Formats: sequence, C-alpha cells, structure tokens
Amino acid sequence: MAGALGDTAVAQPAGQAQFRPCRHLQPRPAAPGVLTVTDRPVTEGAAATGEVSPEALLRRCVHCGFCLATCPTYRLLGEENDSPRGRLDLMAQFLDGGPSGPEALRHLDRCLECRACETTCPSGVAYHRVLAQVRPRLAVRHPRPLHRRLLRCLLGRLLPWPERTAALLDLAGHFAFLLPGGLRRRLPPRRLLPRRPPPAAPDLLVLGGCIQSVTHPQTNRDLATLLAAGGWSLEELEHPACCGALNAHLDQRPLAEDHMKAWIRTWEQRSRAVGRPLGILAVASGCALHLREYGDYFATDPAWGARARAFAAAVRDPAELVTPDQVRGLARHSPWRRLVFHVPCTLAHGLGTGERVRALLEAAGFTLLPDPDPWRCCGAAGAWSLLHPRLARRLLEARLARLPLAEADAIVTANLGCQLQLASGTDLPVVHWVELLGAAQVRGAAQGTSAGRRSR
Repeated sequence: MAGALGDTAVAQPAGQAQFRPCRHLQPRPAAPGVLTVTDRPVTEGAAATGEVSPEALLRRCVHCGFCLATCPTYRLLGEENDSPRGRLDLMAQFLDGGPSGPEALRHLDRCLECRACETTCPSGVAYHRVLAQVRPRLAVRHPRPLHRRLLRCLLGRLLPWPERTAALLDLAGHFAFLLPGGLRRRLPPRRLLPRRPPPAAPDLLVLGGCIQSVTHPQTNRDLATLLAAGGWSLEELEHPACCGALNAHLDQRPLAEDHMKAWIRTWEQRSRAVGRPLGILAVASGCALHLREYGDYFATDPAWGARARAFAAAVRDPAELVTPDQVRGLARHSPWRRLVFHVPCTLAHGLGTGERVRALLEAAGFTLLPDPDPWRCCGAAGAWSLLHPRLARRLLEARLARLPLAEADAIVTANLGCQLQLASGTDLPVVHWVELLGAAQVRGAAQGTSAGRRSR
C-alpha cells in the first residue's frame, strides 16, 4: 500500500468546491501527436495497461454490421451514421484528415455510450475508447452551437454537486407548472435522511452519489442492511459525492479529473486510517463502471497512474458481495412479487454482473417476467436524456412497449439513471434491486421480532 497511499491530502468537500469558469465553452486546441484517453502520447507503461491509439482501435473493425442490430439509435433512426459502424467511419475520416463538419459531431453526440455494440462485436472493437479520444478533438475543430455548449456547461456545473442538485430540484418544484409536461414528469422528489455515524473501522466505502444522495438516499441504507447480514460494515462518503462520470461523458475532462482525484485521495486517506485497503462500492451501475475504469483515464499519468489502478482494483459491484443464501425467501416480505428486471446497459455491457443480480432476485423468491428485448436501452444514459429529450422519450416508449407491464407488480433495475427514466414513463413502482431486497430484509426482521414478542 505504500505506493498507492502516497498522498495524504484530504479531498476538499464538494460543497466547498471552487466554481471555475466554463473553460470548455471556448474549445482549446488539441494536443499534437497520438491522442490517448489521457490526451498524452502513448508510452510503454500505457501500452501495458491497454492504451492504444484510436487508429489502431479503428483498424479492428471489419464492417460486419453485427453492431447495427443492438444499437439503440440505429434501431430508432435507421441511419448508418447513427450506428457504431457509421460513427467509426466518421471518426476514421476525421483522423485521416478527410472532410468533416458539425454534422459528424452531431452523429457522435447522439451515441448513448451504452456499449451494446462492444458486446456484439466479434472483432473486439473498443468503441467507447475511440469515441472518448476522437469526439473532443472533433468538437475543437467544429464547435457545437452556443446553446448546446451552454447546456452542457450548466449540466456539468450543477448535477455533480448534491447541494446544487437539491437547489435545482427545489427551484424546479416551485415552478413545475411552467415546465413542459415531459420534463415535469421527470422531476424526482427530493428526499432527506438524517446522517448516520460511520463505523469506526469500515470494510467498505460507498459513493454517496451526486444525484442519488438527493433523490434516493435510502438505497445506500438498504445496501448497508444487506451487507451487514454478510458481516460487512459500510461507510457512506458524503464528500466527494460524484465519481466524475457525468463530466467525463460531457467531454469535460478537467472537471472529471478533479472528481476522480478527490475520490482517490479520500480512499487512500481512509484506507490508511484503518490500516488496510478498503473496498469501494457504488449502487448505481453507471458510477461503479466509471470507478472501475479510473486506471484507464490516468494510464499515462506518472503521478496518478499507479494510484488510479490501485483504486480501480478495489472497486466492487454490490452483487459481488451479497450471496443468494443471504437473501433466500425475502420475497415473502415484499409487497411486490412479480417483477420486470430491466438490466442497465452499464451492468450488461460494462460490469457484466446482470446475471448475478438476476440470481439474487430469483433466490429471494421473486418471479421475473420474461423480457423479449433485453438488449433495449431505456434512453437514460446519464445526462444524454437531458441533451436529447425527444430521442430519449422515444427510446423509453419503445422499451416500455415491449415489457409485460400489465402482469408486473414493479420494475427493478440497478442504475439510478434508468430508475428515474423508467419512472417517468410508467405508474408502476420502479426500484433498485438493493432497495427491494434491503427493505424486504428489514420487514422480515421486524415481523420476526413482533412474532417473538407475541409468543412470549
């Protein structure tokens, strides 16, 4: 741990973060040379961690077209340039110095980054890596319209901080009658819970969540309940709250790195305090995937590379720690028995733990109704649904139309963004699997206590 815990600086609380001007409103020149995820030339160390140039990644594509069948935007719009294959061609053309324009950037921006194409691809094209490297450069050459840049700046400066998100939701709630119906339906209620004292020597740290801590704070409480049954103690961190995923997907690299470095420092500090490396959790699968890829973002950074890789190695998905035996029979304590399980894209194509969650739900005794199109994206994709609300709504409607909702008691998922998106389109309860099982465990314990008192 000596190398990984070399920095003892305490991360600045999110509420005290410095509010810097939106530098990305004025595009900066791209760095010369080979572009990597970290905007630095590929080095020997980077090659060891899998960092390769976008040109090399693009050469793996054989244009077979398998990815078209599972791409949400291609299935919706039917346009080649809104498919992974078409976008790869646009990026290759740009890198080769061929003609490109704002239209190419528009097609790249429409990508949800769901990674379904990577699961389908027989050639192993790491599409998300190419996109992360090329799209910022294309945006420098062909800046987005001013109103699009302003919206991206606003989202990147508000949503990653819980205090700002809470204030925004309060303001929107007061003036909800002025909002369009679609946006009004998407406004989640703000929930407040008293903070619990942290354990003296936790085994695991859990991300509070920039939006989750405002809209669904109970989820982490339910996670603590589930893990306690397996002998794990959990500490929820309020600061830093955001993992950096939202800013990274908005191509706001400096802000994303600020959040990521704050998390690495905090993990190092807390691990040193207890004398061992702590595990790291996030109940939102999108956040968990981003945390697990910190090593990729700092692959060529001599100051942060090793620290980021050590951090990423400590990240776990909650489904990896909860066992079927711990949750067996919990369904009898839940008001919902027949469920539709929506597997988030980040769980299916990133973390790969969708079957683990399914096994837990089945072990608990829930009936999982068949999903005829499990590959379909709900259209959330982090901030994407706010940047492309009409497309997001069409994807949501297509997703819900194919689910057996009339037979279901509730929809269960594993990502906050999906939870909010799905809830905006149906009257059925939409819950995180951690909430579902945690609440059932609490009810079961309460019923057992009551039964014990009656027997005495």
